[in-house]
Amino acid sequence: MSFQSSFALKVLFILLSVSAAAFYGYLAVAWTLALVVSVLEESYGIDPSAKAAKIVKGMEMHGFLVNLVMTMLSFIVLQGFNFLKFKDFAAVEVIIGLLIWNSHWLVKMFGLMAYTVLYYRCKKTHGDEVELQGDLEYCKIPNFPLITESIP
Repeated sequence: MSFQSSFALKVLFILLSVSAAAFYGYLAVAWTLALVVSVLEESYGIDPSAKAAKIVKGMEMHGFLVNLVMTMLSFIVLQGFNFLKFKDFAAVEVIIGLLIWNSHWLVKMFGLMAYTVLYYRCKKTHGDEVELQGDLEYCKIPNFPLITESIP
């Protein structure tokens, strides 16, 4: 293909970039859900990817929206700190850099928690039994007086 106009080449590049990003976002749903499946179901190898692809059927748009929100949050965090300019002190630059790094990974952790919720919603949608690990029953705390009233 040859384009005489650089404008047409730019438009084609933008369309290809947006298409590739959307396709990656769609594929990343199953990939990230496979990470959650490997942890929650204690499986390894290619098995979590197959389970994730099976579980996410019908809920791909929800996962895509989770990806979109997490990407936007990461972008906002990373670009929001670009407005801060502290070129006077090296220590302040290090502190700001660590703040940016920690904020970015906090968004990533929140994304994995959102994928865990998506995993449980997908399982519930397909009618699979959701088994929670650990004891989630409430127990009553004994109601003993902490200090006896007969202390002088």
